[in-house]
Amino acid sequence: MTDQKSDPAAPDGSAKDGGPAFASLRDRLVAARPGAVVIAAERVGLIRFDLPVRGRRRRIQAAPFAIEDRLSEPPASLHCALHPGIRPPEALAAVVRHDAMPDRPAAPVLVETMAVPAPPARDGRTAWAAWREGPRVVVRVSDGSGFAARSDQLAILWRIAGRPALTSLAGPLPDPLEAEDLSHAPPPPDAADLAFDLRQGALSADARDWPTVARIAAAAVVAGLVLHLGIAALDRAALARIAAADRAEVEIRLAERLPGASLGMGVPALVERLAPAPAAPSGSAFLPLLGASAAALLGDAPDLDVQRLSWDAASGDLVMDVTAASLEDLQRIERRLSERGLAVSSGAATAGDGTARADLRIGAAP
Repeated sequence: MTDQKSDPAAPDGSAKDGGPAFASLRDRLVAARPGAVVIAAERVGLIRFDLPVRGRRRRIQAAPFAIEDRLSEPPASLHCALHPGIRPPEALAAVVRHDAMPDRPAAPVLVETMAVPAPPARDGRTAWAAWREGPRVVVRVSDGSGFAARSDQLAILWRIAGRPALTSLAGPLPDPLEAEDLSHAPPPPDAADLAFDLRQGALSADARDWPTVARIAAAAVVAGLVLHLGIAALDRAALARIAAADRAEVEIRLAERLPGASLGMGVPALVERLAPAPAAPSGSAFLPLLGASAAALLGDAPDLDVQRLSWDAASGDLVMDVTAASLEDLQRIERRLSERGLAVSSGAATAGDGTARADLRIGAAP
């Protein structure tokens, strides 16, 4: 919805580009509904949407909340009116800025677009009916919505919309558009469109005093909350289904990567299993220290089993959890490492069942 001024046909009804004469859309509406105030199509957004609310007043109150995500301005700055010919659960809303609406109008307020009847859809395809007035064109869509644009932009908009079936009601359309030409006898405005009076809600006849306006505003807030809660409940149900499907897919992929694992293990346990073995940082002393330790334990060194091997990057130490046949063998292993110039310290050693165990911390010589 833009806020530009309309550029209707010349006062005598002739087209500004020199084409055949047609009554302007404004004139068509005023002739069909004398005394009506007509707002230019450029100043009004027409939106077709779902509104599963019954009761005319409740639907008018709930509509701004239902289309809030499709508006370019805060709902509080906009006036919203509903087409009386569209029944639940669907709705067609006209959205216009408050400053574009007449102040408490006594006469009906109509959207210029309503002078163009909505064309029927063709074979399930969307259809457009276009009324060209010189440098501008007003388009009515088969779902009842519509818009106004510059004539030289129509072809681009038509391609973006998927090339809907096109009917021209007033003069030729810009090249390369091909349209069925009904300009010799354009259909009159639809009776339901003529009844689409924007004087609704706070501008309706029964909302001219402040107590009534206050009651309607309060009811609108309640209706909006109810609608938001209903939408939130539907969203939660849909999200629950999506989450269940996603969880099942993740479980399958996890079982392929880690047989026996499941999401129920918790994030820390899964991260530990999925994490690759830590690699020694480039340029660290890990590999030289590991090589020197291995060389010291070859040859005539006592037999030992390394139960765990880790690297303490902070201290630059190699930590081994080793077992040997006896405490004496563990002492011999420590001496062999020291003789090779390595700094060795051991934790408390234990012995039993024919084996001895100790933690060795091996570092480079000071």
